[in-house]
Amino acid sequence: MDFISNLLAIPIGFVMRLFYTIIPNYAIVLLLITIVTRLFMIPSTLKQQKSGAKLARVQPKIREIQETYKNNREKMNQEIQKVYAEEGYNPMSGCLPLLITWPIFFGLIGVIYRPLTFLLGLNSNLITQASAAAEGVVMNSPAGLSRMLELYVVRFQDRSFITQFFPNGTGLNLRLFGLDLSQTPDLSHFSALWLIPLLAGVSQLLMFLITQKTTGQKSGMAMGIVFPLISVWMTFSFPAAVGLYWFYSALVAGVQSLLIRKFYNPSASEAKSLLNAAKRRSQKFTGQ
Repeated sequence: MDFISNLLAIPIGFVMRLFYTIIPNYAIVLLLITIVTRLFMIPSTLKQQKSGAKLARVQPKIREIQETYKNNREKMNQEIQKVYAEEGYNPMSGCLPLLITWPIFFGLIGVIYRPLTFLLGLNSNLITQASAAAEGVVMNSPAGLSRMLELYVVRFQDRSFITQFFPNGTGLNLRLFGLDLSQTPDLSHFSALWLIPLLAGVSQLLMFLITQKTTGQKSGMAMGIVFPLISVWMTFSFPAAVGLYWFYSALVAGVQSLLIRKFYNPSASEAKSLLNAAKRRSQKFTGQ
């Protein structure tokens, strides 16, 4: 998994490095890369919202089929697939954004764990030596120490055992309003870092509610609650920078959905498509 993250981190880190040369602020660079990736995903987001509008339209038919054939699952599935075919709905279309989101997420994790390599592009030999020096002073050898070493180098960059490799420090500040984004929130000890996982969970819930509103779907409330809880749990397992990205991502996605709804209403677009299709059928019938 580390190999995949590091491989995906190369292009993500390159873009982030460009941002960092213009605005040398780690938290702002995380926000900018989030915005760029969400812009990149606009076509898939439009397709997902249009698919959601179709699903909302066919839901009454699906529920009727499920009630009619509740004792015959094979027939139920056949009839549901028939409705999907008639309405041009693909149940797998909602998976497309995930196929784009997860590689970006894993690449970003690689950058977050190895900022000196992928974000700053510093000398690899110096990074290796500084990481070994940092490992020598870290007490109790926490789990996953090897992948955290560059973060420890940044954390200890003003100490003598690091300045011998980077006399002027690394030039990277991983703090946001006093919060150290290189540290992992600890569930066993309350701290201000808890704020980031909680914000990530709340933002995921808000994004779900906005998506429900923009697509017109009324189902899936259970997942709308479970996924934010999973988000909170996950962001307690990674450095706070990952949770900050998770928060940014949900926030930007929610704003994007609202803007798309303002300038492109998937329900209205779908209704227009149905009307045009009905007109074509009518013209074909009268022409015959």
